[in-house]
Amino acid sequence: MDVLQPTLGRIGGRVYRKNLIQEQAYPHEEEEDFCAGPGDCTDEPCDAFVVEETERGFQCRVEVPSPLYKYIIGKKGETKKRLETETRTSISIPKPGVEGEI
Repeated sequence: MDVLQPTLGRIGGRVYRKNLIQEQAYPHEEEEDFCAGPGDCTDEPCDAFVVEETERGFQCRVEVPSPLYKYIIGKKGETKKRLETETRTSISIPKPGVEGEI
C-alpha cells in the first residue's frame, strides 16, 4: 500500500480511507508498575506531607505561594466550597499577600 494512495472503502455512500496500522510486539516489554501496598512505591513523595492527628480529627499543612491562592478559592469561593464538600474537610487559607500554609 502506498501512503499517498491508501485503500478506499465505501460505506453508506461515503468514502473512507483505510490506514494500515502495524503493531509491533516487544518481547522484553515489562508490565506496568503498580503499587501493591504501603511502602511499595518509593518514588512517590508520600512523606512530603505530614498528617497530624488533633482533637478535631486530622490535619495536614501544605506550603503554597500566595499568587496561587486564587485558584484554590475560585470565583466567589466556589472551588474552595466544592473541595470542602467533596472531601469533607475544612480548608483555611491565609489572607491575600501573606505567605503561609494552607
